[in-house]
Amino acid sequence: MSINNDTKSFKDSFAYHDRTSIVKYLEAKALDGLRLVNKPFLAVWEFKSIDPKPLHYAVTYMPEYSNEDEFLLSENKNEYLELCAEQGWFFACAYKDMLIFYNEEKNPVPFQTDPEVELALLHKSALKRVLPKCILSVALFVTIILCLIFLEKLPIYLFLLFAVLLTVSFSGILDFCKYLRWHKKARAAAALGEFSRTDTKDKIISAILIGFSIATFAVIVVNLFVTNNLELMAVFAVFGVYALCYSFIDKLKKRLNSSWAKRAIGFVSILLYIAVVVCIYFIDETL
Repeated sequence: MSINNDTKSFKDSFAYHDRTSIVKYLEAKALDGLRLVNKPFLAVWEFKSIDPKPLHYAVTYMPEYSNEDEFLLSENKNEYLELCAEQGWFFACAYKDMLIFYNEEKNPVPFQTDPEVELALLHKSALKRVLPKCILSVALFVTIILCLIFLEKLPIYLFLLFAVLLTVSFSGILDFCKYLRWHKKARAAAALGEFSRTDTKDKIISAILIGFSIATFAVIVVNLFVTNNLELMAVFAVFGVYALCYSFIDKLKKRLNSSWAKRAIGFVSILLYIAVVVCIYFIDETL
């Protein structure tokens, strides 16, 4: 989506604390002739067109501020930004308590030289987002388990919704565990004077999530064959077709460069989702 002739916006999401992936993403955009100028909300990034060139980016956190406006209106903002500019780091934008800077030098002075200080700032900022999400996930997980235990018969659409929400809530809990495991390793590295990447994969957590998802799916499949539930079979067929169509649409969207074409694909995705809801409602009413 274009804002004006030389400003473009893109929708790409990253974990809030994953500064490594954010930096890699922004530096790749610079090589495409785009420099970050704003991050207005959620997964949207706004860029200004420039001559393609390598830029270095740095992401830092100021957990003492609750949002970007609080930082931008603070008394020490100008002094802080001037000190950064003296080292070649120029302010790109602020989002919540995240600050992003860019540097045009070939071998810039590191933005942060103390890994323990950096980790402390990142940890305080991340906890403000990861912990509430974990608490909500636990509450949702417990609620769904209690519903499945005490409700004798559930409509098919409600049963499937619970199965999906169960996996989503469990994923939120594991995200918190994954962050804590990363933080433990990062703290040990920081004590040795080393900076830790934030885009590392946790194979154990990923395996647990995959195992839980497979187990949930297996329970549904067993219920399908034991009860010979035609309604559930039909719903599974609908979701199978939806998954194939969505996969095709997603691949097509990544190949398109036109903003209008992407909007059209987005509209088709919405229609596809509505069609699935209508089909499930029809199945529930007729079978």
